Amino acid sequence: MELDIHRKETVGAIVNEKTFSFIAKQYAIHVQHRIEKGFAKKIEAEYVRCVEDKFVPFFGNYLFTALNQHHVEEYASQRKKAD
Repeated sequence: MELDIHRKETVGAIVNEKTFSFIAKQYAIHVQHRIEKGFAKKIEAEYVRCVEDKFVPFFGNYLFTALNQHHVEEYASQRKKAD
């Protein structure tokens, strides 16, 4: 499934009805496989942790294709208030 999502993204097809959380989990699995095979730098694992720690709590339940600028601005506003 993860490779299917990755392939669809690279050929420009739309990933429908998947939440941000689902896509993030699939991405984490994909990165882990790449690290294990020596294709990715370990810093990519830090990127995954950032997505999991900062973005998934806010965006997790949104459909990935429904996210827009308003959501990103709302996230940024909440981050500023938290800091």
